[in-house]
Amino acid sequence: MRARPENWQRTVRTLGGLVRKLESIATGGEPLKVTFLIRSDTFMKVAFGEYAYSAGVSYSFFDGLRSKCHEIGWHPHMWRWSGDRWLAELRDNQFIKGCLVNGYQFLHDFFPPTSVRIGWNFMSNEIMHTLESLGLQTDFSAQPGIKFQELTQGYGCDWVGTRTTPYFPSRHDYRQPASEDGIKILEMPITCTETPRFVRYARPLADRFRRINRSPTRHEPMNIAKNPIFNRDGFQRALNGLEHKHTRYILTAFHPSDVASSGLFSLRYLEQNLRHLLALCRRQGVQLTTMTATEAADDFLAHHDPLRIPKDPDSTALNSAGDDSQRLA
Repeated sequence: MRARPENWQRTVRTLGGLVRKLESIATGGEPLKVTFLIRSDTFMKVAFGEYAYSAGVSYSFFDGLRSKCHEIGWHPHMWRWSGDRWLAELRDNQFIKGCLVNGYQFLHDFFPPTSVRIGWNFMSNEIMHTLESLGLQTDFSAQPGIKFQELTQGYGCDWVGTRTTPYFPSRHDYRQPASEDGIKILEMPITCTETPRFVRYARPLADRFRRINRSPTRHEPMNIAKNPIFNRDGFQRALNGLEHKHTRYILTAFHPSDVASSGLFSLRYLEQNLRHLLALCRRQGVQLTTMTATEAADDFLAHHDPLRIPKDPDSTALNSAGDDSQRLA
């Protein structure tokens, strides 16, 4: 089973358009930084012939992104070819470990990653231990309160009970902060925003059609390329919670296909969301600093004793951390 290289080249063109748009939005201000996550996993090996195919064939492109203050991270998926289709392999720990170790090592030859986000936001205790053994510094797969299972291809995740602020995971439950001797990877949860009410009512029907079992929740992970109606609650709550000597972190993730779309997600919506956030910050006198995933982790730890990371203020709050100025990151 082989994929078409032209599909990847189309993705590179999409990313190039994204970078140009970010540069146009940031005109006159500091750069808008992004962590670009590269696939390197068993799927890539089977479909393209190399684990880190994307990094190798587009090395110059990604190296150019690094020179513009962006970060190159890692985004492995645990797809397994079943003979006629791809299925998510979330139970065979030996296969998963091999997928991760090989994926990391081959990507490391091009771009040594320090940040990672697992495909489908899936996580397990075994994966956390493997990521730690590979030397990753931060993971941002967590989506607090989100639990779902797709029944056709088998992908899903479980982040019920996860705090919304960064934490070092327990060795016994990746969703919980360690009281001592935690996994040496800072988990940086994606910021959650309240789902519009009409979407919450319609989602069960859509999930039934797509064969997805989902735990009910009023919130969803923030995608900055999504229609602005989904994100403004999260932006406003982050600003409302700012106080003197206080920082709030907004962590958001999106897929290249999102900025290549023209429906619920689009590059136009990403621009609208960013310009709206910038305008809110200007009106309220708040400094906005964009960071890569690793920079955000370093910034958080610079202001916190790793053994005394503050407790979650509440189950729906945005990520917060102490700082010496009023700032939104």
